Amino acid sequence: NSAFYQEAVAEAAWPAIRASGGRAFVLCTSLRAMRRIRELLQEKLAAEGLDLPLLMQGEGSRSELLERFRYLGNAILVASQSFWEGVDVRGEALSLVVIDKLPFAPPDDPVLAARIDKLRAAGRNPFMEYQLPRAVINMKQGSGRLIRDEDDRGVLMICDPRLITKPYGKRVWRSLPPMRRTREADEAVELLGSPPVSAYLDIAQIVAACRKTSADAVHPGFGFLSEKAPFAEALAAAGITFIGPAPHAMRA
Repeated sequence: NSAFYQEAVAEAAWPAIRASGGRAFVLCTSLRAMRRIRELLQEKLAAEGLDLPLLMQGEGSRSELLERFRYLGNAILVASQSFWEGVDVRGEALSLVVIDKLPFAPPDDPVLAARIDKLRAAGRNPFMEYQLPRAVINMKQGSGRLIRDEDDRGVLMICDPRLITKPYGKRVWRSLPPMRRTREADEAVELLGSPPVSAYLDIAQIVAACRKTSADAVHPGFGFLSEKAPFAEALAAAGITFIGPAPHAMRA
């Protein structure tokens, strides 16, 4: 509960986000944390001159944001509770899921308070019998956003040190799908920095994405890669404006 916890999350997550070229969900346990982490990531993008789309819950409906995220191909989406479940992004558009904290319900939730009082009155342990199991379920739902298909790959980054420092942390990580675990950020960065099997979007794909999302302009980014040639001209012929210099081949 440090006053600078969100700063620490953004600092820890940034190398992985940069290595993945966007393609990331940052899932937060509160709206306040979501807004602050979004601000911090915006500052980091500006400081390094990276043109990665930064989306946030509340800037459109959930379906609209997901549509934009899928077709941008290199976006960062910062979100809270409504994106922890029921969200399906398959393939290379999502390669990194960052979770800021273990998803315990807020202590001032009146429903939670009533349930805790009832369990205590019965001589039971509300944390072990209710709060922790609920957090485990929520964590499984959040982590499940990453791997939606047998061909998917990526990194799940959980920033909460309680996963390691608290005895109940073992119960949480044992509930997660089997995957290689590490506390070394460099290992995650190395995995994310290696190119996926399909790393490029051609002009036809970008035009199709613009048509589907009713967009009339695109900008350069790690997911928008040309055939080097008359990229802007080809888009202009389709009635789409290209914002920025003609891109060259880059890794997604």
